[in-house]
Amino acid sequence: MIERFHQLRHLLLLRAIAGVRSVVHARPRPGLGILMYHRIAAHVARMPVPTYNVRPERFRRQLAGLLEQGRRPWTLQRILADARQRLAIAEPAFAVTFDDGYESVYTEAFPILKELGVPATVFLATAYLDSEAPFPFDRWRGGRCPGVPPAAWRPLRAEQCREMLASGLIEIGTHTNTHEDFRGRPAAFVEDLRRSLAELHAVVQAPVTSLAFPFGFAGSELAGAARQVGLQCGLTTANELCVLPGDPFAWGRLTVTDGDTAATLAAQLDGWYEKLRAGWRRLAYPWAPRTRPDQTP
Repeated sequence: MIERFHQLRHLLLLRAIAGVRSVVHARPRPGLGILMYHRIAAHVARMPVPTYNVRPERFRRQLAGLLEQGRRPWTLQRILADARQRLAIAEPAFAVTFDDGYESVYTEAFPILKELGVPATVFLATAYLDSEAPFPFDRWRGGRCPGVPPAAWRPLRAEQCREMLASGLIEIGTHTNTHEDFRGRPAAFVEDLRRSLAELHAVVQAPVTSLAFPFGFAGSELAGAARQVGLQCGLTTANELCVLPGDPFAWGRLTVTDGDTAATLAAQLDGWYEKLRAGWRRLAYPWAPRTRPDQTP
């Protein structure tokens, strides 16, 4: 209940900012935000609303609206390349990512990405690839219920990953093998990552260089472990814009909800929400840290 209240408050604030932004006719400014999605599935009547989900039609409107504003979709590899070359961001850009690896990314999101020409990175929890069971960390109670399409809760198939990769639009990253909380366990994190990278190489036959930290838990210890296995990037779930060049193992992402519109996403991509949130926290909670990762799967 408390989580839903915070989500509603977040969305209402975004819509208020978006309304002000439209009145003053603000134009996109150079900047970069990485959008984070999980599940892309329709709601099923008399079933609980899926968690961490955006409906397909809303997903299309979100991305199409951002493109209509003149924003450019970048690949994660381009972001990394520009960061290594210390290039300034010269255009309003965004990147799309998916965590966990739900089959609905293939059945629902992939056709829309192809239609709009938007690239994306899919971070896979490899232990569950090809599984017929829901992810053990998925809190949605609709999985395997009658009338619910399996793609709404089932993990991706290896063949689907290969097809998406072959399109040239999709990059594959690791979300570790088991998707556990590895805080305080760097050695176990290294072993789990090595297992995940080996499985991904067998599936996609391509190098994997990027990571999404499970639950958004990061920090210098886990970042060092990720570097140890050769990864070049580790994304968190801190709800903030990506600063280039910056540390690619501390980049945050903007969590996208089903209530978001292109306007509310634009308000975040232009930095309006982040500045207002930071200002409010300094006034209301002067003792609190400036940023805090939002813990999501």
